[in-house]
Amino acid sequence: MRSKINVMHIRTTLGRYGPERGLAVLAKDIEQYGYTLFVTLLVELAHDRKFCSALARQCRFLPERVVTFYKWDPRIIANVCAAIHKLDIRLLHTHDVRSDLVGFIISRLTGLPLVTTMHGYTRRNVMLRSAEICDKILLKLFFDKVVVVSRSSLADMRHVHPEKVVTILSIAAMDDTSCRSSGEIMDDQFLPRTDSLTVGVFGRLSPEKGFDLFLRAFALLHREFPTLRALVVGDGPLAAKLRKLAAELEIAEKVIFTGFREDARSIMKGVDVVVVPSLRESYCLAVQEALLLNKAVVAADVGDISMIARGCENVQVVAAGSIEALKYAMAALLARKLKGEPLISNGRRKIEERSSAQRMVQEHARLYTSMLSNISGKEVR
Repeated sequence: MRSKINVMHIRTTLGRYGPERGLAVLAKDIEQYGYTLFVTLLVELAHDRKFCSALARQCRFLPERVVTFYKWDPRIIANVCAAIHKLDIRLLHTHDVRSDLVGFIISRLTGLPLVTTMHGYTRRNVMLRSAEICDKILLKLFFDKVVVVSRSSLADMRHVHPEKVVTILSIAAMDDTSCRSSGEIMDDQFLPRTDSLTVGVFGRLSPEKGFDLFLRAFALLHREFPTLRALVVGDGPLAAKLRKLAAELEIAEKVIFTGFREDARSIMKGVDVVVVPSLRESYCLAVQEALLLNKAVVAADVGDISMIARGCENVQVVAAGSIEALKYAMAALLARKLKGEPLISNGRRKIEERSSAQRMVQEHARLYTSMLSNISGKEVR
């Protein structure tokens, strides 16, 4: 039996959200195929180190497999190269614009094969768009493989040779033991016990997630459902602006901002309707996680969301960017709830019929094996 092959993943982390949880599943389960994953996390701020520790605990990483560095730390390249030689890394796998650049430099220095996973470009501002254009050039010229996590992301990779592009659908893995009962959730400090209905949004508080649209839709909806509460679960650069918007809309007392929560899935289990008002997505993990919990969902029609929701009950897909559409879709589901109709989806069965986390792990193992076979004769410095 061959010894395990070591792979280094490099990722800029903004917290333990969907991509980080997916990476955790991959790191844990791919060992059965002869690969060991080590992870370098490029963290945004000093306090983000707590996310790395949380990731390591939940994902059963060995502590030494999570190596963290601060943004723009000039020691990153040297430290990662040293770790590569010490750990006998045979392949590099990056995940975003910044880590693509770091991985490219390290690959040129070490001769290691290089693959990236394209989670989607945000196009948030001029600076980011410029960086994303440069990233596309790097992927086209210097990367051995590019993994796209959704069918909608293929359009961003038109410039890359088709033989380089591999589609591995991103899958949300659900561990039932990680979710407390919904009764326990109703005792949570962020959601006092009440008979009122609850809608919630989950994810990083950044512009592309459209959480401002959710608050505006909730303000309209609250007129029809006076006891309705809203949960905003997550943290990010728009946290202060969203709190200010809630105050301006006079709904601050009805909206609970939980901040980053390790038990976000447990909180999701306790809400009546999960709302995904995104303006841009690829293969939205928040929708998948809600469907795996059989929750009712209102989601904007972006990325692969329509495909994910196809055939699922109590799921409404609405036009992206429309406050009115979000409001009416939430109102329709909540009205049914008030009539005593259960808002239970068949989402888990549909998701599991189409794919699985195990298949995602297998496809990564096949990709690594193929890449290493193609460069078996290439010298690694």
